[in-house]
Amino acid sequence: MKIKEVYFYYPKKIISNKELDKMHPKWKVNKLLNFSGVKKRYIAKKDETSLTMIVNLLKKILKKKRNLLKSIDGIIFCTQSPDYLLPSNSSILHGIFNFKKDIFNLDISHACSGFLYSLGLADSLIKAKRCKKILIANADTYSKMINPYDRSTKLLFSDAAAITIVDSSAENLIDIMFSSSGEHYEKLIYRNSGFNKQTKNTSKKYLNMDGMGIMSFINSKLPNQIKNILKRNNLKLKDVDHFIFHQASKLALDNLIKLLAIPKNKVIFDLVNGNTVSASIPIAFKKSQIGNIIKKNDLILFCGFGVGLSWSTSLYKY
Repeated sequence: MKIKEVYFYYPKKIISNKELDKMHPKWKVNKLLNFSGVKKRYIAKKDETSLTMIVNLLKKILKKKRNLLKSIDGIIFCTQSPDYLLPSNSSILHGIFNFKKDIFNLDISHACSGFLYSLGLADSLIKAKRCKKILIANADTYSKMINPYDRSTKLLFSDAAAITIVDSSAENLIDIMFSSSGEHYEKLIYRNSGFNKQTKNTSKKYLNMDGMGIMSFINSKLPNQIKNILKRNNLKLKDVDHFIFHQASKLALDNLIKLLAIPKNKVIFDLVNGNTVSASIPIAFKKSQIGNIIKKNDLILFCGFGVGLSWSTSLYKY
C-alpha cells in the first residue's frame, strides 16, 4: 500500500491564545504554551460538521483532479463526531459525489489512533485485492463536545479534516501494530452521546479527559510497541528518519522523546494549530512533505494513541 496524496482542511474561525487569555485570565494560557504547544485552535461553525468539512475539502480537490473519484473503490470515514448515528458519514459522502456504485464504504469510531487504524484497514483490503484505491477521511469537531470552562480540553483541541488517498501501486507500508486497553475507557469519554446517556450530572454533558492519567498510561505502553515493531523488522531506533506521533501536546511528545532517547530533530512537531484528533498525523505528514522535510526512501514511524484507550504504530518507507 502506498500513500498517494494527502489534503487537509481547517474551519475559518480561530481562537488564539490571546483571545483565550481574555476569556479566561485565570488560566494563564501563555504560561502553559510550553506544555501544550498550541497557539491557536480552529473551531467549526454551528452548521459545520465532520462530514461538511470533508465535503468542502473534497470539492476543492476535485477542482484540480476531476477524474479522481472514477478510480476510488473504497471509502473509510474515521470520526467520533458523525453527523448521524445512522446512516454513516461514508454512505452520505458517497451519495453527495459521483463515486462508483461497486464500492466498499465504512465508518470507524476511533480518535487519536484513528488514522493508523484506517491505514491498517485500507492495507488489508488492498492486500486481499478487495480494493485498489481507497479514500480515507479523518475529521472531528471536538469543539462541540467541550465544556467552555474546562481548561484541559478547551486549550488543546482543534477541529479539522484530512483526506488521504492510498492505493496498490507500491508496498510502502512495511508493518503496522495495534493495541487496546478497554478497561481504561473512562479516561477519555463523552457520555452525552449514543443511547447510554448519563446527563444528570452537568459535568458529564461534556467531553471528560483524564490528561495525566492518559499520559502516564501511554508512557508505560507506547515505547514497548515502538521497540517491538522495530525488532520485528530487524530495525533499530537509529534507523528511523522521522517520527510522526499523534500531536497530542508538546508535553506528550517531549516525554516520548526522553523515554525513547531519540533526537528531537527527528520528531515532527505540528502543535501550533492544536490537537486535531485523528487528522493530526496526516496533517503533520502533509506539512512535512510541503516543507521538503521528508526525502525519498526515508523511513517514517507513525504512532497514534488516545481514546479507547488504543494505540498503534506503523513503519512506512517514503
